[in-house]
Amino acid sequence: MVTGQLYVQLQSAGGNPSWLRLLQIQLVRWWLWAALTPLLQHLARRWSPQRVGNARSATVIGTVALALLPLTVAYGMFIDLTVFQGIVMAPDEWMTRIARGSLVGIPVFAVIYGGIIGLTYASDFYLEYQLRQREAETLRAALAEARLQALQLQLQPHFLFNTLHTIATLMEEDVTRARRMTARLGDLLRATLEVSGESLVPLRDEVRLARRYLDIEKARFEERLQLAWEVADHLLDQPIPTLTLQPLVENAVRHGVSKRPHGGRVVVSAHRTGADLLLKVEDDGVGPPAAPRFGVGLSSIQERLTEQYGAAASLRLETNSHGGCTATVRLPCKT
Repeated sequence: MVTGQLYVQLQSAGGNPSWLRLLQIQLVRWWLWAALTPLLQHLARRWSPQRVGNARSATVIGTVALALLPLTVAYGMFIDLTVFQGIVMAPDEWMTRIARGSLVGIPVFAVIYGGIIGLTYASDFYLEYQLRQREAETLRAALAEARLQALQLQLQPHFLFNTLHTIATLMEEDVTRARRMTARLGDLLRATLEVSGESLVPLRDEVRLARRYLDIEKARFEERLQLAWEVADHLLDQPIPTLTLQPLVENAVRHGVSKRPHGGRVVVSAHRTGADLLLKVEDDGVGPPAAPRFGVGLSSIQERLTEQYGAAASLRLETNSHGGCTATVRLPCKT
């Protein structure tokens, strides 16, 4: 708008301006704003509403605007008038030019001044938002790791107590089996340390950890515990939350098979259904209670599934056709 008005003024004054000439004039106009921009950005940050409150911020920024308005309008009019060098204007023409320049300069000033202040606030808000997002991600990761470590500390003592008690008993009855069980316990603890701190691990790592756990339980229960694995090889690279299978198989052995005098069977399976990966741990034990309550291990699985996948993942316990319990984890399957 300003350039078009200036072009008409130049023509009316007998000039034949080029677009290069008009560009030069506009660049001279913007020199003042280029010099003022860093100062206005500092002003906006120093007197931001978050630091001094809305009332004080509006008062200071408004006062500075009123102080700069005459300067910028006068500067713009000076640039316009210097175009008419050598042209004699009558006093009434001067007054018309001043009135017209003020009428155009005030809204232009408001747009530019407000734009600089607003863009400063917007850019600072966006940078602060990104910083808070990164901090939130860091806190969530730290929280997940802390919960995982707490889960490991709570699961291991119970399992270690039973295993060490079995080893101590076997040392008097079958030293070879006791040594073999001790070696399996060492392998399990080593595998647990390898995955600690990782929020997601390949399914193969979880299967390996669960196998080592069940190998030790198999040594304890012998023929009272039967195991079956139905995990397809092409699913072994699928990422799943750490310590997902181990609490499920422990729950199946501890609350299912061990409650039956003659033991039972545990089946661990993984298959894909549409876009989902289904992990199942089934037993033919005593079955879940009428109103099942999640303990430490299952509650941790459910919380970590929610944190990682939201509503797209779930953990469900239900009675199966054998009268036992089936624990099903459903989560998105990555291609």
